[in-house]
Amino acid sequence: SALTSPIVDHRRILSPLRRLPTELLSAIFLECSQTRSGASSFCNPAVEPPVTRVCRSWRAVILSTPRVWRCIEDVWCDLTTPPAVLATLVLRRLERSAQVPLEIVFEPASRFDEAQRISLINALLSATYRWQDVSLHLTDFELRHFKIDQSVPQLRRLALIAPHDAHLGCFFRSLPVLEDLYYGHVGKAGSTAPPRLSSQLHDFPLPQLTRLSLWNIKYELSDMLDVLQSAVNAVDIVISNCTPLHALQGSHHIQRILPNLVALDVHHSHTDFLSHLSTPALQLLSLSGPPSRLSPALASFTTQAQSSLRACTAARYWPDSGL
Repeated sequence: SALTSPIVDHRRILSPLRRLPTELLSAIFLECSQTRSGASSFCNPAVEPPVTRVCRSWRAVILSTPRVWRCIEDVWCDLTTPPAVLATLVLRRLERSAQVPLEIVFEPASRFDEAQRISLINALLSATYRWQDVSLHLTDFELRHFKIDQSVPQLRRLALIAPHDAHLGCFFRSLPVLEDLYYGHVGKAGSTAPPRLSSQLHDFPLPQLTRLSLWNIKYELSDMLDVLQSAVNAVDIVISNCTPLHALQGSHHIQRILPNLVALDVHHSHTDFLSHLSTPALQLLSLSGPPSRLSPALASFTTQAQSSLRACTAARYWPDSGL
C-alpha cells in the first residue's frame, strides 16, 4: 500500500493531462520550444527534449508536431555525441520537421574530420528548399563543399560569415524572398587586397533587401557606397567594425542616395563615408566611434537638413587600433 499509493496519485495527476486534445498539447509543446529555456533542448538534434520521455502519448503528440523540430542549432558544439552519429541525427530532425520551414545555425567544428563535416553539410543541403532563417559560419573547407545548385525559395533571413578573401561566386542560385542579409568577414587580412565587397555580394539580391548588416569588412570607399546604393529598398542598415583599406581622401564628388532608409547604425567603424550619403527618409541614427570622427559625421547629416530625423545617439570611444 505504501508503494502503490504514490503511483496511483501520479496517475491521477497525469490523467487529466492525457485527456487534453491533441491540438492543445501540440500548441503547448510548440510554445515551450520557443522559450529561452526550452530552446536548448529543442534545437540540438543530439538531445531528446525531456517531454518526449514523460509518457508514450505525449511522445506520440510531439513527434507528430513538425514545427517543434524546425530548428537545428548547437549540434556543432555538442561534445557528448560521437561526430559520426550527428549527421544521422540531423537527418532524423529533418524527417521529423516534415515540410515546415527551417531555422539553422551552422558553425565550423574542429573535432569533426573531413568526411564527417561533408556528411553534415550534405544533410543540410538536402533540405535547402525549406531554409527560412539560416546562419552559416564558413571556413575555406565549407566554402568548397557547400554547393547550392538550386533555388532557396523560402530563405528570408541569412547570416553569412566567410573568410575575408572568400570568392563566393554563385554561392546561391536564387533567393527570391530574401529580405535580411548579414554579411561579415573572419580572419586577418593578408598582404593582398581582399576581393571587392561588391563582387562578393554580386549574386545576392541587394535591391530586394529591407535590412542589410555588414561586419568586419575592409572596403574601398566607392565600392562600399555602390553596395549601399544597391540596397536601395533597405529601411535598416547596420555597419559594424568596418574600416577602409586606404585613407578616405578625395572622391568628394561621390554621392549616393538611399531614399527608403529609416534606421542607420554605424558602430566601431569609420563614419567618414556618411558625408557621401543622402538619406531623406532617415529617422533613427546611431553612431559610435572616436570623438575626432563623430563630429564630422554628425555635421554632415546636419548640413543635409535631415528634416525627418527623430532620434540620434552618439557614443564615444578611444580604440587601441586608432580608428
